[in-house]
Amino acid sequence: MDTIFTQAAISIKLAYSVTIVLKQTLIDNQIPDQLAIRVLRGMTEDATADLRKVPDHLWRLQSIDAEVVSKDDYQRYGFTAPEEFAVNFLEPLHSQGILGRPAGEGGQGYRLKGFTWLLREFGMLS
Repeated sequence: MDTIFTQAAISIKLAYSVTIVLKQTLIDNQIPDQLAIRVLRGMTEDATADLRKVPDHLWRLQSIDAEVVSKDDYQRYGFTAPEEFAVNFLEPLHSQGILGRPAGEGGQGYRLKGFTWLLREFGMLS
């Protein structure tokens, strides 16, 4: 009977020790929120430096916002034809990973992706 109690006590101590280690590792050693946001903002600035040098791209990307944009929206973005919009704006930015195609909607249209989405979230598209 003493063996069962000894094993139970060891199991409890071990579980407590593991809990302490997990708490220290996963909670106490987290990167502070402000630091994480500052680092992510810096990474976003670095990754999009060339893109942010093209003013026409910035206002167009800003107006995409959270919606899905298709080539049929060409007039809203200052183009004269759907194919012109697709060939000169949507497709090049898609191939660069700036715009993505939503999978759940049959791949129709484009939406902000990755660092470009973060640019919008950080208010850096204006």
